[in-house]
Amino acid sequence: MSSNKSLSQAGLVPPRDPSKNDIGWMSPRSLFLAAYMCSGLAGLIYEVSWTRLLTLHMGHSLAAASTVVAAFMGGLAAGSILAGRVAPRLTPTESLYTYIALEVAVGVIAIAVPYELTGLTPLLVWSYRNGSPGFLFATIRLASCLTLMFIPALALGATFPIAVRWFARPGEAGRSSGLLYAANSAGAAAGALGAGFVLIPAIGVRGTTFAGVAAGALAVFATLVVVRRAPGGLPSAASTATRSRNRVRSDPRSASSSVHARSLSRGPSWLAAAALGLSGFAALMYEIAWTRVLALVVGPTTYAFSATVAALIAGTACGSALGASVAGRTRRPAFGLSLALGLASIAAILGSSLVAAYVPRLIAQQLASSSGFNQSLPLHTLFAAALLLPAAACLGAAFPLAFELAGGDEASAVRHVSVVYAVNTVAAVGGSLVAGFVAIPAIGLQQTFLLASILLMIAGGVVAVCGLPPSRARATGLVPVACLLALLIWTPGWDRELLASGVYKYARYIDRDLDLESALKAGTLVYYREGAASTVSVKRLTGTLSLSVDGKVDASNGGDMLTQKTLAHLPLLLHSN
Repeated sequence: MSSNKSLSQAGLVPPRDPSKNDIGWMSPRSLFLAAYMCSGLAGLIYEVSWTRLLTLHMGHSLAAASTVVAAFMGGLAAGSILAGRVAPRLTPTESLYTYIALEVAVGVIAIAVPYELTGLTPLLVWSYRNGSPGFLFATIRLASCLTLMFIPALALGATFPIAVRWFARPGEAGRSSGLLYAANSAGAAAGALGAGFVLIPAIGVRGTTFAGVAAGALAVFATLVVVRRAPGGLPSAASTATRSRNRVRSDPRSASSSVHARSLSRGPSWLAAAALGLSGFAALMYEIAWTRVLALVVGPTTYAFSATVAALIAGTACGSALGASVAGRTRRPAFGLSLALGLASIAAILGSSLVAAYVPRLIAQQLASSSGFNQSLPLHTLFAAALLLPAAACLGAAFPLAFELAGGDEASAVRHVSVVYAVNTVAAVGGSLVAGFVAIPAIGLQQTFLLASILLMIAGGVVAVCGLPPSRARATGLVPVACLLALLIWTPGWDRELLASGVYKYARYIDRDLDLESALKAGTLVYYREGAASTVSVKRLTGTLSLSVDGKVDASNGGDMLTQKTLAHLPLLLHSN
């Protein structure tokens, strides 16, 4: 050891480059990635818990749920913008302490939210005006819920630029930001599954909130360890900056030409934000439509929504990790970003076609040959949700490539990344609202998938045209367009009779001697309408009309008449007179 040290001091052995092991096990950067993963875990646990609490005050309608989600996502975007302006002024150590303060603040607010809701009860009672709710009650209820969600989401959104400020190395904004985004998304996927399937049923909403606080405490503890191990900032970042300055001093002309080449490869300053804005809008449209299709295919259960969210976030995490690896090596991130968005558009249209045509027939065949419906339902849901993974992975890969495209020097990179992240978040809110309130009711599920795919294709084409040289832009932009057009021509219209047949419920009751699909589709479909909350259909079979919601018969003028008449008598029996 001493001989190597003396040789290194004499200049005979080159000193060890600390940047080569900066992602090693238990290194400061690895610990911070683990901390940020815990932050993502806590964030989704909080969101699920707060949504459950606030729906008691806002109601369980689509408008209420959309308001809660919009407030949360809007807070994330605002926090990212504000922190993006503050983060470049912080030293690496100050950014770590700021991150710790934000995590502690979110934990304290999370504990206080139930008490804040209790404190708002007298105000809500007063505004209700003795059983006559009006504009005042609706306004106070909306404003209070928006405020409760917006403030903690503001702090959560601010953690990303602050984390990028410490974690990102000079000249590697895309790779570093992509690794952070992948780690946070992996924790978020675990939080979405754990809170919905395990924690709330086992320990309730309050206990689930404290589980989120515990995850946030782990993030704080890991960050404190990072502070002790890297008190003056990350050594690898400093060494990278030193090497860059030495290159500039030794050959200023080559450094200038390198910077000029990188600026040419990045394209216009607005390009990354525009690309991720369009992709975020399309991604949330895709998610909402996918949840609705799963409700038709596997039933309107909790599994449908939770599996969709988990698949989308998990695919995004895997894609972000892959995109971060590519972003750290490519000199033309626009090429990779355009390709990722083009592949996402193709995967989206293919996945939607398979889940609407192939999966119902597969589920029907399995249920018809087996009586284990309750055991097979989660497996069917996970299989159907897995078809979402390719598109989600491509969308995840777009994030680090867009961050690299936004790039800039050490001071401006954090600000650019925060703006791109905020634009994507705001666009995602718009996509979810447009899908639920406009697109699905107006044009249906299949056309909503088509619209999302076209938006992704447009985003990839814009990046190719504006971010690449003309010859390569034409080749890159036209290949996904040609593939998508071929898919649109080849893809047939969805079989509405099959989707409305309730394969998840009725396939196992059909006699095995009959043709399964013909038996499920027997009768005449006289009405079919897709909405954001459910799909309603009316079928006539042997003179009987039946009304189905997401494939399950809820009313008819046949065998259900006795139940329906009994329900009509219940209010009369309960009336005091």
